[in-house]
Amino acid sequence: MFSSEFLPLLKSYLPLCHVLKCIPFDYNKDSGRLETFRSAGKRSIFKLQCTLSAFYCMAMFLNLCFGPLSATEKFQGSAFFFLYLISTVARWAPDNAPIQVVNSFLEFEHRFLSGHYHHE
Repeated sequence: MFSSEFLPLLKSYLPLCHVLKCIPFDYNKDSGRLETFRSAGKRSIFKLQCTLSAFYCMAMFLNLCFGPLSATEKFQGSAFFFLYLISTVARWAPDNAPIQVVNSFLEFEHRFLSGHYHHE
């Protein structure tokens, strides 16, 4: 299910993500796994985007606390602030953590669900 539904969707979005440089990994067709970028330039642009997201999150927080917003507007803005904060913190995960999760699901599905499990 994971490799038949999620992986094709991920592969279709990867070219757009490479143009935007918003994810630090690529799909290796030979091994069938996700791998981190080897280019230091692409990784540095990704980290720059993470830093810009953190600055935007800080500016949003300061505007909610000290800005000229009414209590209702602050309450509405806080919902968007927390959503953005969660997504910003999730991007700061180590580069290989999301890759390991996806590769683990693919390996589990390949070994256990296809019936090719060999006890090692």
